[in-house]
Amino acid sequence: MRIVLIGQAAFGEKVLEALLSKNENIVGVFCPPDPPGKPSGMKKLAESKGIPVYQPEKMKDPYVYDVFVQLQPDLNIMAFVTDIVPKRILDYPKLKTIQYHPSLLPKHRGGTAIHWAVINGEAKTGLTIFWPDHGIDTGPIILQKEVEISHDDTASLLYFNSAVSLLRILNTPSRARRLIQYGGGGGNRTRVRKHYLQTSTCLACNLIFRFQCAGRQAR
Repeated sequence: MRIVLIGQAAFGEKVLEALLSKNENIVGVFCPPDPPGKPSGMKKLAESKGIPVYQPEKMKDPYVYDVFVQLQPDLNIMAFVTDIVPKRILDYPKLKTIQYHPSLLPKHRGGTAIHWAVINGEAKTGLTIFWPDHGIDTGPIILQKEVEISHDDTASLLYFNSAVSLLRILNTPSRARRLIQYGGGGGNRTRVRKHYLQTSTCLACNLIFRFQCAGRQAR
C-alpha cells in the first residue's frame, strides 16, 4: 500500500509517527515551506526515514500534480491541512483520500476546532477519521475516538491528547462505519444519520482500506 501524507505541524508529525510505527509504506510527504531556519518536526522525521519531502507554496501549483502522480499512491492521508487540495489530487489514488481531524466532527470544523471545544466548556472532544469531500472538514466519517476535557486542559494539551488518541485508534480493533455529516461547525446543533455499508474488524489503516474496498463493491 503506497501512501502519500499531506499535513503539517505537530499533529502531522504524530500522524506520520503513528503510520511508521505500523510499518505503513509512506512514499512521499507534502507539507508547507519551513520558516527560515526552522525545519518542521514532520519534515525532519520523514527525511530521517528516507521519505521524499515536498514543500510547495500551494498544493494547487501546476507542478505539484506532476510530482504527486510520479509517486503512484494508492491512498492519500491528510493531517491538519490548511491549504486547499485540488480535487484531482484527492481523487487520483485508487483508494482516494482519508483525513485525520483533531475534534469530533461534525460539531467543530476548521483550524480552531479544539479551541472552540474549550471555549464552550464542553466535556469532551476527540479525533475523527473521515473521507474528505470538497467542503471544509466535510465528508463521511469512518472512525472517532473521544478525549475528555478536564478543568485544567488547554487547547494545546488537548491537541496532543488527540494525537495520542490517534495512536490508540491505530492499535485497537474497531468497527468501521460510514456516518454522513449534516450541518455542523462553530458549535451549531447537528444531526448525524448512520449508514452502515459494511463492517469489518482489523487493525490500523488496514481497517480503513478494507472497508473502502468493500464499500465500493457494495455500491
